[in-house]
Amino acid sequence: MPPSAGQKGQDYRVILVGGDVSPGWTIGAGISGRLTPESVDDWRRNQWTIGAGISGRFGPEYPGGTCRCSSLPLQRVMTDFGADPAFGRVPAKLQEHYGIAMPVSTIQRTTEHHAECIYEQEAAREMRAGTTTGSVVIGEMDGSMVPVVESSPDAEDQRKGKAFSWKEVRLNLVHPKGSVSPVFGGHFMGGVEESGRPWARCAAKAGFGPESQLHAIGDGASWIAHQVDRQFGTQGTYLVDFFHLCEYLGKAAKVCAANDPQAWLEVRKDRLKVN
Repeated sequence: MPPSAGQKGQDYRVILVGGDVSPGWTIGAGISGRLTPESVDDWRRNQWTIGAGISGRFGPEYPGGTCRCSSLPLQRVMTDFGADPAFGRVPAKLQEHYGIAMPVSTIQRTTEHHAECIYEQEAAREMRAGTTTGSVVIGEMDGSMVPVVESSPDAEDQRKGKAFSWKEVRLNLVHPKGSVSPVFGGHFMGGVEESGRPWARCAAKAGFGPESQLHAIGDGASWIAHQVDRQFGTQGTYLVDFFHLCEYLGKAAKVCAANDPQAWLEVRKDRLKVN
């Protein structure tokens, strides 16, 4: 059931459609319910009040209709779509799959709200170490640059005065040896220390415990090696993966064997494969 008018702590949007006044509401995809008496009274008074002092009046072009709110199932759909493509593409997907029209601003606000809640819950949760003895887990972590568009907080029109920049997001995963179902994590803000902690959380979720070993692979970046030592100590090892190692050897081959760098590289690759 949707909340009564004036309930705080919720973020809802009212959409009006033509039709007779009715205490029922539908959102599509089989989601339905009934309005509370307070909401019906507000409707009859030709006004609405939803959460934290947000209020307004139904326009004269809507003499009647059905009140629709962003229910939790609908918020989940918007967040699921909003976390994938650009926000501007989500309304078309929402209309195609669910027959619901929703502005970009609502989709963005809903997605960012739930993302913030997930981050806060994850940061506050106490993660216990795994209990599997003698297990080996595989871990990876790396950084990737993503484009970011930010609006000035002082701008009256948030559509103008936007600044484009690149920021690094650090992603990680851990999975038990032989498993194809990894546990993912990531960190967008803060330094490398904040990136190591989510990695340790992923390891705990994957079963890493007091007698486990974490075998980390990556591109050889010193900040990753440092986090292996800091988060896992003697239970962690770090190895440069074969792909990146071949890249480094390819550059070295031009100096070590200028006359035939490819032949020199192939010999080193064969030796690496046989350990």
